[in-house]
Amino acid sequence: GGSGIADVGERLIRSNGGIMVIGEYMKKASEPIIKKLILASWLYSVLPNTPDSRGGVAVLSRMPIEKLRTPAAMTEEYRYISVAAPLAGLELRAVYAPLQNDPFQEFWEGLLGDLNAASTKPVLLIGDLNSGLPKVDTNSSTLFCSEYFCQLPSSGYTDLLRPLNDSQAEWCTWMGR
Repeated sequence: GGSGIADVGERLIRSNGGIMVIGEYMKKASEPIIKKLILASWLYSVLPNTPDSRGGVAVLSRMPIEKLRTPAAMTEEYRYISVAAPLAGLELRAVYAPLQNDPFQEFWEGLLGDLNAASTKPVLLIGDLNSGLPKVDTNSSTLFCSEYFCQLPSSGYTDLLRPLNDSQAEWCTWMGR
């Protein structure tokens, strides 16, 4: 939102990717950007019905995508979108993880269960996980939901960007087999 929203929309339109994940998606507030993206050939989308004043996650694509089932444990479906992108040969899990005042335990258990179930497939996990690795992403030995976040590698997922950016954790992407 705010005064920079038009610039964000223009930058997204010029992006060269085929699939886009938008965090902090809010149905009403995000509508102008979504309309611009659709006019700029981002023709396929999964847009959740977010509650008023609650952010979620949205997926837009220039190639066909198929929405997959949402795990039953995901009580706030607007925080999690699972899609298949057959032309790209992968599945995508788009997330906007909850914070302390939301049902974070159910979210993480549902996410890890789904990722484990899909561990033999090429799956890209992307979004705002609101967590990280203690002593890596923070100087502290604890970090919110890190007990769940630390299970990603043992579930078969690999951080794609951290190794390429001298362990800088500002932007990280996790990929399954």
